Amino acid sequence: MDEEEQFNQAFGEHTGMSADCRDIVNRIKNNDNELKYFSILDSEDAEHFTNQAWKLFGRYIKNNTHLQKLSLFDFHLNDEQMAVFFGELISSVSLEWLCMSYNHEFGVDGLRCTIPFFRNSNLLTIDFARNRNFNIECFELLIRAIHGSPVKKLSLDGCSINDVSALGNSSLPLLETLQLEQNSIQSIPALENYTNLQTLNLRGNNIGIDGCRTLSHLLQNEDSRLETLNLDNNEIDDEGAEIIANSLKNNTKLESLIIDGNNITKKGFKAFLKILIDVSSINYTYNSNHVLTDMFKVHNVDGDVRQHIDNMLNINYDDDNPGRRKVINYQLNTTKRSELADLQGITCPTHNSVYAQLDPVVLPDFLAIVGEECTHNDLYCALITTAPDLTSLVNKPVAIKEQIEEKKEWIASLNAEYKRKMEALAAENSRQNSSLNADILRLNEELQSLSQTGVSNPNPANRASENT
Repeated sequence: MDEEEQFNQAFGEHTGMSADCRDIVNRIKNNDNELKYFSILDSEDAEHFTNQAWKLFGRYIKNNTHLQKLSLFDFHLNDEQMAVFFGELISSVSLEWLCMSYNHEFGVDGLRCTIPFFRNSNLLTIDFARNRNFNIECFELLIRAIHGSPVKKLSLDGCSINDVSALGNSSLPLLETLQLEQNSIQSIPALENYTNLQTLNLRGNNIGIDGCRTLSHLLQNEDSRLETLNLDNNEIDDEGAEIIANSLKNNTKLESLIIDGNNITKKGFKAFLKILIDVSSINYTYNSNHVLTDMFKVHNVDGDVRQHIDNMLNINYDDDNPGRRKVINYQLNTTKRSELADLQGITCPTHNSVYAQLDPVVLPDFLAIVGEECTHNDLYCALITTAPDLTSLVNKPVAIKEQIEEKKEWIASLNAEYKRKMEALAAENSRQNSSLNADILRLNEELQSLSQTGVSNPNPANRASENT
């Protein structure tokens, strides 16, 4: 049987497949250079793929040099079909993206048949999400098969995985996104080797203290590039929150931390607040975490802590120099500094202790900031505190002469303003006098006119009296 006969037997009209599906498979077979993506067009087409069709389909893809994306989403693949399909598809020079999600029928036996393909592929994205039979054994087989590969994104959401320790024994040096949402994972291995990881999704697992400890190792790694960490709906308590928060003290990469739906109380969120702004000293405030800009759904905590966290996240997101802004808004403002000190369980720093940390040379500029950004009371306290240092830096004779010149300029300005206002007042007085005199002249002329016509009393009642 020649190639065309095989194709017609497996994909012909008699099979019940849609014309569109047959056409795309034929284009893959003929190595159409314009076809880059295959995805099922009709949900019923997958039901018409016989073992012979799967075998030929695997062969066509193996020989194709242009197909980049292959989606077998919800194809109802079972172990036998996986063996037939991947028995032919043992390698591919062009595939970069493979989606095998929502195929609940295959298990470890089916996945074992994919190993030669994964070892000989150049896939960048692998998606096995929402496969109920994809368990820990499947996970270990897959991780060993793609060890050292160029995979950048691995999605295993909604599977049946409760242990991912195989990651710690393997290396995916280019992995950027790891999706492990809604499994049963309690802990994860140390991921120091996964410094290229940018997004880690562990939402809906059973992550607790142990998981927080191992995550802290990655977050404290200076080479870590992790930007987004989703820990939503896990088993993290205040202790775990403090572990995560403390690991962010010197972190300069993590921007988004999703941590809602856990067992974290006000105590745990206070730890994040202190990382975002530590008011123990100006240096601590200036060197707080200025990278974290997003903590989704931080609502299960008292309003004051939540509000301060939101304020810090907004400063980190909006301000070009968040360290300077935090110092101005919270260290130089007595009221806000006191509020945060109470929340952080420390004695509120006094003005003396705050300004004692500054080099006297920068005090004039610093006081200028206080005057512009804070209350008069804060400026007064700052001046009282720093006066000895300021006077030691000032050339008094020159300063006095400058003050005299400033006073003279002020007097000149006041005199000029007085003269301007007097001239304006005189002009307004003259205008109103002219207007009033004109009104008087007009009224006299009207009165004279009435006298000449003999109309002395236009009141009707008076006229009636005169007639009687």
